[in-house]
Amino acid sequence: MYLVRLFPVSSIYYFADTKRIRGKHMIHVFVYGTLMQGERNHHLLKSATCVYREAYVFGKLLDTGFGYPAWVYDKDTFTYGEVYEVDSSILKELDQLEDYREGRDHNLFERIKITAYNDRDDHIDCYIYAAGERLMNSTIEIPHGNWSVYKYLQKSTYYYFAYGSCMDHERFKEHGVDAYFQSIIGKGILRDYGFRFSRESLDGGKADIISSPKEIVEGVIYNVPKEALDYLYKREGVFFQSYRPIVVEVTLKDEKRLRVITFTGVEKSQETPPTKHYAEEIFRGASNILSDTYRQKLQERIDRLGTSN
Repeated sequence: MYLVRLFPVSSIYYFADTKRIRGKHMIHVFVYGTLMQGERNHHLLKSATCVYREAYVFGKLLDTGFGYPAWVYDKDTFTYGEVYEVDSSILKELDQLEDYREGRDHNLFERIKITAYNDRDDHIDCYIYAAGERLMNSTIEIPHGNWSVYKYLQKSTYYYFAYGSCMDHERFKEHGVDAYFQSIIGKGILRDYGFRFSRESLDGGKADIISSPKEIVEGVIYNVPKEALDYLYKREGVFFQSYRPIVVEVTLKDEKRLRVITFTGVEKSQETPPTKHYAEEIFRGASNILSDTYRQKLQERIDRLGTSN
């Protein structure tokens, strides 16, 4: 990890990590709440460039009770979000949204400088909107530092995107939870992510997804009850920081788009060979649902890595 330099929120910040594009001064901003993809204020970033789709900073998220979260620094906790490259006109709109004015006392949010990281541990200096004095009474911490997941779990209907061994039902049956996974919507395509065996374990490499422009991941979409998510949180080791939940948008066969919950590895490793049994689970689950082309690419990846016993 890299050292994060955080300064008092009352200070004024200037960036070395900025650039000019066609005469415009470009700035990086980390967003973690209603500005994220799929959230209600994301339209303010429609002309911005997403630099990191899967990003994190040190700090924790609090539920303000007003329909949006607030971030506060914490060296032992992560907040997940996205990093965008914006110009000064977009930054001005974001300042208005967050009720921030430079040099003013009692701002709702304070715009400060922090270091953000992506799922490859690249890092970038950027702005973040931190809780101002008026939000310091917020005490409800958002689990896993992810606002989109927190809001998604408040819905009455859940869609789960499986791309690895959870496409197969054998372990569901062994664990007595098969009844939770009977409603199969069909194939989903997750764009700008790639499939990897980048979750190293004592039991071989495990399926994972990484942010990767122009790649796709195919998987099976289930309509599941809350009990299924409780099971998946345990199976994926969420409480042991093995995988973490994320909300993404997938495309269905009819081009309809659907917000779903899935899981990505917290720590990425170089790809390692999966066990033969694990690979069989993936292909058994993928048969008759995923495309022939995609299954062939999976086979080529496994052939290249090999399998362990």
